[in-house]
Amino acid sequence: MKSLLIFLFSLNLFAQFEEKIVVRLIEIPVQVTDKEGNFIIDLKKDDFELFVDNQKQQITHFYEVKDSIIAKKEFADFLEERGIKIKEPISRKRLFILIDEQRVLPSDYKRNLNSIINFINTTLKEDDEVAIYSINPNLKEVFPLNSNKQEAIMYLSKYSPTGVLTSREILESKMLEERILRENYTSAFMQLRSFAEEKKWEIESTIEVLKAFFQNYFGLEGKKIALILTEGWSTIPGIEFFYQLDKRFPQRAVLNETLNYDLNPSFQDLGYIALNSNFIIYTFDMRGLTLSSSFDAEYGTLDDSFGINLSDVQMASRAKQDSLKTISEITGGKAILNQNDASKSLGKIGIGLNNYYIIGFQTISQENKKNHKIEIKLKNPEFNLFYYKNYRNYTEDYLFEQKINSSFYIDKEEKNPLNIKVDFGKSKKEGKYYTIPVRILIPKKALNFKEGKTSIRLGISSFQEKKKSDVFLQTLNLVEENKENYEIIRVLKLRKGENILIIGIEETGGETSILK
Repeated sequence: MKSLLIFLFSLNLFAQFEEKIVVRLIEIPVQVTDKEGNFIIDLKKDDFELFVDNQKQQITHFYEVKDSIIAKKEFADFLEERGIKIKEPISRKRLFILIDEQRVLPSDYKRNLNSIINFINTTLKEDDEVAIYSINPNLKEVFPLNSNKQEAIMYLSKYSPTGVLTSREILESKMLEERILRENYTSAFMQLRSFAEEKKWEIESTIEVLKAFFQNYFGLEGKKIALILTEGWSTIPGIEFFYQLDKRFPQRAVLNETLNYDLNPSFQDLGYIALNSNFIIYTFDMRGLTLSSSFDAEYGTLDDSFGINLSDVQMASRAKQDSLKTISEITGGKAILNQNDASKSLGKIGIGLNNYYIIGFQTISQENKKNHKIEIKLKNPEFNLFYYKNYRNYTEDYLFEQKINSSFYIDKEEKNPLNIKVDFGKSKKEGKYYTIPVRILIPKKALNFKEGKTSIRLGISSFQEKKKSDVFLQTLNLVEENKENYEIIRVLKLRKGENILIIGIEETGGETSILK
């Protein structure tokens, strides 16, 4: 049994996890425009009505941001509590540009570069910050968060994505198309299922990467904006080929198989986790207006030599765009689709990000993954409102589990700041599995507790060959032992081969330490 240990440390602030009622503040950015799209300013709190699950709610927090300046000075106490200095009443924005490096083709990136640069210049003011991340396939920070937007623009100007996954997918699709149209059902179905499983895993990995990113910035204050540059992720990988196979063999009920590859719930969860971290997402489909323009430019025009027709391409394109619409709309953002020149759309978004209202209310809902409907009304019905329409509540245990598993997908410098030791006992074979005892030693002096806090939450998970285990959670009382180390022993059940073990330790009301 070979085990790989990589020690990582990442910061994230969580609420205290003792059994208690937690009051949560929900803040909703709201844009108000007239019929011509002009932004409406100087509205008052009494001009709005808020409903959650069809029940009217008290608006406990309200202020206006006008050209990036907080206009409501009567909320000085509230602003100070949120870390905003009254002497510098700027609502600081932090823009994170996430580039799906393996899916964006170089030609598409080059065509859209000026629109992206214009968006940065329109959106960011003097004290705003920008960072750039690449997904290849894990998350990597390539330009750290800072206020020098010109350096960020220089980096983007020199950057070039690989587009290797998109390049490979079109070639694999052509080969699969031929098999579906010419081979017998069993052979064609097995090839299709293998293709769909591989693409599903690739997309699930990207979803986990993005979850990890949004959770990593959970405690960061200010308005957080994510601009995701991609060529889309299919909500049902291979859906166009399932329809083609169904046409050849209608008696086989092939379409039932698509239920096994439906990623819509995963994209919804991603959107709500981003919303929970107070992000607004804008997704940018870099392919442009023509459905097959990227492939035409790189590989030659698509034709019907393998049975590819316009309806199939449209179906595949819609499946990729649906994911972009889902995650952006959940957070109150927008998906930029079917545009060869997105300058106008991005420019309008940039202006809107500097002119909005914040409407806040308090909730004590504790049911995990429970969706809540939001409705905001204006006394003047002629104005248009733009805001996110739902939010989802998450328990602290669920967020902690996500934090542990998502850490597998973040590239970070190897660290072990708590000096935690992990010992492995002798493994024992049980069928195709191995059981192995694990002992975790946490130095008492490494943990700094707030007064009266005497417990930690421990989570353990393992990965192997694209599969991850459920997270084992345990809350430990740390005042019962007099030894130098807190000792945790757990027997893990793993498959043969190299495994990656993830250990997460969360101090009460404090930081999370992840060992990988």
